Amino acid sequence: MFVDECLLDKRRTEAFQKAISSVVRRGDLVLDAGTGSGIMALFAARAGARKVFAVEIDEESAMLANESFAANPEGKKIRLVHADIRSFESSRPFDVVIMELLDTGLIAEQQAQAINALRRRGLIDSNTRIVPKRVECGFELLNYDFRFYGFDMPMVLQARNNGANRNLRRRMSGLVNYRIVDFSKVVRTAVKVSPTVEALHTGVVNALRLRTKAVLVERQELWETSDMNMPVIVPVRSLGVDRGETLRVDIRYLMGHGYDTLRVKLTRVR
Repeated sequence: MFVDECLLDKRRTEAFQKAISSVVRRGDLVLDAGTGSGIMALFAARAGARKVFAVEIDEESAMLANESFAANPEGKKIRLVHADIRSFESSRPFDVVIMELLDTGLIAEQQAQAINALRRRGLIDSNTRIVPKRVECGFELLNYDFRFYGFDMPMVLQARNNGANRNLRRRMSGLVNYRIVDFSKVVRTAVKVSPTVEALHTGVVNALRLRTKAVLVERQELWETSDMNMPVIVPVRSLGVDRGETLRVDIRYLMGHGYDTLRVKLTRVR
């Protein structure tokens, strides 16, 4: 079902189709890392790639992708590899790497680790074109209703189709970028930042909303979709604030290691 949901996320999939069509050149050697349904490998083959390696760690997903490749003439240019992309080997660098192992803040998925692993083994070099090009991670302060079915349940919340936004009472700040991750460079996977933000309203802050924008190629940006980079609500200790007051937000986590590593602290700037 996960593969189906990604495939049926039309805004995400069509955005990647447009980006792949603009980046892949005739005769390119392309890597589709985490191919899933195989749709992005098929886009690359149709765009003129000479050969596409579609790498997938999940056995059932790999089988489904291979069936799709066999059902389409473009599939003749695609080689399915059942492997962990972090240990995948090739005899030469790729002209294009497509990798949608994205999630909000790169907190749980393996995009950062996979990019770094490919670079260490020489599969990405200075000439490799990468889709997406970068992601921009940001947050907003919120007043959020954590009551569910008559109970207080403050926990990290993420839901498809922006479902975590439904209990939002008030947005208490503008969006602040805390990390820009450029995939053309080695990614620092330890996040340790302390940006400041101004309160827009007088009231109580009790949560952050994490959001992530993917820049697929220059001038083609993609915010959250129904199945990619969905907003994440993170509870914090409640703090009464005045409009115009400046707050410091300490954010700590390790990319790809999940929400157990996430720590957020909110303090006043004196």
